[in-house]
Amino acid sequence: MAILPNPSTLPSDVSDLPATFYENVKYQGYSENVFDFYKPTGGLSVKPIAILFFGGGFVGGDKSNWYDFEEQRAVLTALINADIAVACPNYRLISTDNTESLGIKKCMQDGINAVQRILFNSVELGIDPTKFALNGNSAGGSICMFLAGKSFALPTASNFKIQSTRPIAISAYRPQTLDIPRWDRFFSTLTFQQILDASDETRTRCYNFFGLTAPAVADAADFEVKNTYNYARRMGMVRHSQPVGIELHLENFDSFDDPTTFGALIHHPKYAQAYKDKWDAAGESCTFYTTDPPAESAVAFLIRILNAA
Repeated sequence: MAILPNPSTLPSDVSDLPATFYENVKYQGYSENVFDFYKPTGGLSVKPIAILFFGGGFVGGDKSNWYDFEEQRAVLTALINADIAVACPNYRLISTDNTESLGIKKCMQDGINAVQRILFNSVELGIDPTKFALNGNSAGGSICMFLAGKSFALPTASNFKIQSTRPIAISAYRPQTLDIPRWDRFFSTLTFQQILDASDETRTRCYNFFGLTAPAVADAADFEVKNTYNYARRMGMVRHSQPVGIELHLENFDSFDDPTTFGALIHHPKYAQAYKDKWDAAGESCTFYTTDPPAESAVAFLIRILNAA
């Protein structure tokens, strides 16, 4: 079944891109489950592809970030000019009114579904499903690193779920790890209870990430209940990541000091360092840049890997 609608007019901020643009391509059943697709004109008839996940702490952001903001727009433009197709998915976000019932797993499931649907329809899209890479910022970086675990293909499926999700490369900026009750292991001076008590935002977000209603007073023991504990372990991307066959490019220019704000907590560079250590132990290629500008930008890395594949 065809998934591409008729081409749309390119967004005004990227109206001069040498690409055919397809807006709001459906990949699954929720209203948020759409992606934008940019197919470079000319060049190879079958393109490598980069799938770009926006950031926003899982509570904000949109695929339009990739053309609305100058830095992200530069990534999109460079990829298209390098004859690399680009898909920018939306995904469901976490509710911010303390009514969240599903939590972060819905964001990850949408990421899986988007990648599988895009690659499964490779013939229609004119892309090579063996030559794909992932890029994401913040929450988007977390989705990318979640996909650095096992392939989520279902070998006996008769639909798009049979498609492998393992990329050949990932670039992630300030990626998080979401085994939240174990965050304190990264820091020398903080217990998990202290993390929960740091602010109303920290307390509410930590509970909502697991589909829990935040109480007025947090209790770290709430996260040791069996279902929540198991949920948190499934979100432990450092633990579950499988480096073999994935080249990794990480950027985080934040301080390595223990965090004093929620933003510093969820984006702490020690998470990226843990990924770097795991890739190094496996003998796989990983570069972690801690100073800006990096010697090789994320987009230069993606272009180098995808055009060499």
